[in-house]
Amino acid sequence: MTRTRKFVLGSAFLAIWALGAVVIAWIAAGVAPNNAPENITIEAGYALDATDIDVVTANTDQIFVGRVLSIVETNRERATTKYAVEVHKAIKGSPSAIEEVEQYGLLDEEVSIELADQPRLEVGKTYFLATTVDESGNNFVVAGPVAAQPRADRDEN
Repeated sequence: MTRTRKFVLGSAFLAIWALGAVVIAWIAAGVAPNNAPENITIEAGYALDATDIDVVTANTDQIFVGRVLSIVETNRERATTKYAVEVHKAIKGSPSAIEEVEQYGLLDEEVSIELADQPRLEVGKTYFLATTVDESGNNFVVAGPVAAQPRADRDEN
């Protein structure tokens, strides 16, 4: 991936992260009434066309089909959830048999946050996932509607 692509993609992630941090600070300040979970949907803007599969493919490190095995952790500061995903088929890159991937959005007893155009992954469901590795080595699901497509035909009951 070229430096320009990483910068553009990184800028998009940074914008979403910053918005998530503001939302978390808002909730931590006690804005949620009666300690009820606050439902927050983030309308994200992107530095690239996140609806174009060719653009998303060109700006990712890995693309694969995999089933979400479990939630590994949630991170309120970053407003993310990390999942363990069993890879069924590699399409781009060389994913491991089990990949840990982070996605913007989280659900806990106090807050539910998700991107408007990309619902949170669900344990037990199978997805087409496009991921990229950030500067810290975290494997992120690329934001946008085409980067996390459910594959109901592959779900195991």
